[in-house]
Amino acid sequence: SAECQRSDWNAGHKLKCKVVKTTTGSSPGRRDDLGLKASLFGNGSASKTALSPKLSQIIKPGDLLFPYETFVQYFNWDKPGLAPCGLTNCGNSCFANVVLQCLSWTRPLVAYLLERGHKRECEFLVEGNVNASHLLHWGLLFVIDMMQSVCLEEFGGEKVVPPRAQETTLIQYIFGGLLQSQVQCTVCSNVSDQYENMMDLTVEIHGDAVSLEECLDQFTAKEWLQGDNLYKCDRCNDYVKACKRLSIRSAPNILTVALKRFQGGRFGKLNKRISFPETLDLGPYMSCGGGEGSDVYKLYAVIVHLDMLNASFFGHYICYVKDFRGDWYRIDDSE
Repeated sequence: SAECQRSDWNAGHKLKCKVVKTTTGSSPGRRDDLGLKASLFGNGSASKTALSPKLSQIIKPGDLLFPYETFVQYFNWDKPGLAPCGLTNCGNSCFANVVLQCLSWTRPLVAYLLERGHKRECEFLVEGNVNASHLLHWGLLFVIDMMQSVCLEEFGGEKVVPPRAQETTLIQYIFGGLLQSQVQCTVCSNVSDQYENMMDLTVEIHGDAVSLEECLDQFTAKEWLQGDNLYKCDRCNDYVKACKRLSIRSAPNILTVALKRFQGGRFGKLNKRISFPETLDLGPYMSCGGGEGSDVYKLYAVIVHLDMLNASFFGHYICYVKDFRGDWYRIDDSE
């Protein structure tokens, strides 16, 4: 209830939260419904083999930090009895609440937390003066990045785990994808490919774009490097005209798309209507085209910024989420 939330908040819950029930270091690990040993989700005292029994103390590039087969089971997890729960606005916390609401209906993440038990103390502190757009996007990425860091800490941290192995955490399986930047020289036709890990897809709104598909078309459109922006070709060893294109090399299992509506200045929000489908085919925006419908996504959460006079520096966030039965809910912590 709202009264219970306010009581917890005033008692210090705003700084940290933890499950009252604890276990001693000597107690055996609980087993979840899938018959796997429970991990403390990054607890330093947890066994290095809590998530993958085959790993040794030294993580090698080919090792898996989390078994993909188990992730698939979480991805297909089905317990329709859950229902959305409201969160109290504790003072300019709507941006955090909508992020938590959307994550609460991200099926594989919820399945992991409920089946294995979320037993790690967590903190979510925001300081500084940030405008509404940056606050939401930063908040979402902050939560995802922190969960990824916690997964890596269980195996020694980001500096210890090889980059290839870092792509095999539960969080990377859920949100992680791969962007490809390809540049082709017009003189020698040499092709240069660079890849970048992505946890979300941020697309801008240019020109007459009125739909998410048109924004994605713009995102993956060819760009000519010429004039004052010539490309330095390694084969030609000279600055030449070239063609550059961004595309998605590896599509994430859970796709997060952020429309870049906010510009600089006090009144910098692009408030034009952008339509988006309930089912999105990412195939046309892939580097090698889609494959047998594997890149088709179904919408389950939307975050909306309500503003006044197109202002980006204040406003209110609400969200729409779809539960596991397929019913949509409008969630507004100001009501």
